[in-house]
Amino acid sequence: EYLKKVKTITHATLSTSSTNAEANHELHQLYMSLLGAVAYTALTRPDALVYIGALQRFNHKPCIIHVKRLNALTRWLQRHPKSLHYPRLVASDRSTSPTCYHLKASSDAAFKKEETKGHSMRGACFIRSLGQKPQDIIGSTKGHLLDYVSRSQRHVTRSTFSAELFAACDACDHALLLATILHEIAGGAITKTQARALREHGGHLIPIALFVDAMSVQAAVCATFVKVPAEKSLLSHVQYLRELLDNRVLHCIIWQDTRDMLSDGLTKGAVDRTLLHQLMSGEVLVKHEAKLWQPNVKHNVH
Repeated sequence: EYLKKVKTITHATLSTSSTNAEANHELHQLYMSLLGAVAYTALTRPDALVYIGALQRFNHKPCIIHVKRLNALTRWLQRHPKSLHYPRLVASDRSTSPTCYHLKASSDAAFKKEETKGHSMRGACFIRSLGQKPQDIIGSTKGHLLDYVSRSQRHVTRSTFSAELFAACDACDHALLLATILHEIAGGAITKTQARALREHGGHLIPIALFVDAMSVQAAVCATFVKVPAEKSLLSHVQYLRELLDNRVLHCIIWQDTRDMLSDGLTKGAVDRTLLHQLMSGEVLVKHEAKLWQPNVKHNVH
């Protein structure tokens, strides 16, 4: 209903000026106004986040091409109305225990080396799903999309490996906050001391499962003896994830095929949005093999 009332930009310079020409003051003001209106839809439209983020990079100095792309995004959102659905989660044994769930933290990144500077995006979505067994965590299931992120990397990024690693660390940080909230929902309020103990030694009633599609990241984190990466400054980040696993703060790490990566559409505009749309409707579908790793436990699940 909100999007129906949003109007695209109509201006004479859009048809008379070069696409690379800088927008004049009047068009610039219209651009900022429409972009702000479209950005509001991010509350329920994760499938549009990466496009909104790309257009916001030029908010201070847009060109004609950016105005046209913003109009195209607005029309696409209006032609394809979507909403978030939260189906009832009931286990096969009809159990509705508040502790029979797990939290999926699906992390992805995109790295592009531009001519003057590199640009890297990180994306993550956080889903509450049924079950705590390996087959429950990796397999297809219904799920509640609790939160999602699509934004630029906060760190200096020089490679795809570092982009994926940084994104995974940020996703874990956010997942720990959500896991604490879910822990209190399931088991009641906790003190600051108890929250700190959960953060340091694990024990969340709703365990966290980290999903990545970079095999190199999982291999580095899960190695018997953690080695220094080629980019030596990344060692502390690899050790951080391994420590979370060893202390059972992070329940497991799963390598997932890129074709099943839920957050792929949060970092790349050219990929298909089907997975995101299915997730928005409350379905987590997995069609390819995944590899789950825990300290002293390994699983290959088809």
